[in-house]
Amino acid sequence: MSTPRKSSRSKTVPGKSAIRKTARTAKQGAKEAKGSIGKKSRQKTGLRSGMWRRVVIPLLIVAVGIVGWATTLTWAYRNTQLPQVLRDMVIALVAHTKAGEDIPIDAGLINYSGGTAQDIDETWGIETNSIWLVRQTMQIVPLLYYEEIGGGIYPDGVIFVPYLGIRSFHVGGTMDCRQYAPRAVPICLVILNERYLTDPGWNDARSLLSTLIHETIHLQGGLFLDDPNVQDWPTQSAHLEAKTSAATMEALAALCNYQNEIACRAFWAEIESMARATLRYRLREAPWLYNGFANIFLRDGIDERTARKSARYWGQHQDELYDILNKYQMTPYENMLLVGTKYGLPLNTGVLVYDEFDSDGNPTQGHYLNMPWDDTYDLLGFWAWWLNLLTPI
Repeated sequence: MSTPRKSSRSKTVPGKSAIRKTARTAKQGAKEAKGSIGKKSRQKTGLRSGMWRRVVIPLLIVAVGIVGWATTLTWAYRNTQLPQVLRDMVIALVAHTKAGEDIPIDAGLINYSGGTAQDIDETWGIETNSIWLVRQTMQIVPLLYYEEIGGGIYPDGVIFVPYLGIRSFHVGGTMDCRQYAPRAVPICLVILNERYLTDPGWNDARSLLSTLIHETIHLQGGLFLDDPNVQDWPTQSAHLEAKTSAATMEALAALCNYQNEIACRAFWAEIESMARATLRYRLREAPWLYNGFANIFLRDGIDERTARKSARYWGQHQDELYDILNKYQMTPYENMLLVGTKYGLPLNTGVLVYDEFDSDGNPTQGHYLNMPWDDTYDLLGFWAWWLNLLTPI
């Protein structure tokens, strides 16, 4: 009986194959999962990279640009004169609009009698050849006292006179005090150029009123007439004229606020004149810049022709021209009006007003007047802020 052989070939154990298959499947799944995770990671990284390029970098560029722009403006504000140039160009345009056209002087209203004096009984004891001049003076002097500019001094005479020579073309008015024996006190006259009445280029009630106020302020004395701290006349004249021009602006503003329309327009005409003169002085090394601006925005054809005529004369007297611009317009504008309205600093007039007197009428106590800039500030309105912003003092 034969014994059955056992096969040497091993038999497959049930379940092993399934285990191996499951292991291979798990391994493959893990590999695929790993690849999927890597792909998602790369997608997230790509999203962040795209956001950086599209959002963050442009924001950084804008921020750097703003910082650079602000830095440049700050440097220019502190180290160049561009703010002042921009300030005066804008305010000149604004003032030019507000001042309007020249206001023709009504010859009938002026009541000008030439070389014949008016009846002194009709002019309150003031010598004149124009009743209108006296009436204006009677309004101006009390206003100067009220506004703490003057001590209420009236002229002995206020007259129109034809000036002689070069002065006829360049001088609008003067205040002259002279001693005549046996009179104990000097006789003081306010003298205005007759061209205001006879020359079409001068015929402007705004300018006439400004000049009358200017010369009447000189009459009030104090630092409008004499500066004891200065000995040489050129320097003293510069001080007196600058301070008087500055006070004239406040007087015009005050008159305007009392509903004097000529004074309102005269105020803006003077602001324009001061801004333009300051701009011209500042651009004196490149006069074509100022003339280009003025010709485009401020002058008509007649004004351009007149400016060329004037330039042919002043081209031979440049130093004198810029001395006048500085004395009458730039200094009172930048060093007094703008500083006063920006910081609320009153103008020291040097005018002494007495408050108390003894039984014989002799003064015993007084005070010096300090002129506030309240009416000027009020009349400038919004433009006071503009001037303050671009006045780096």
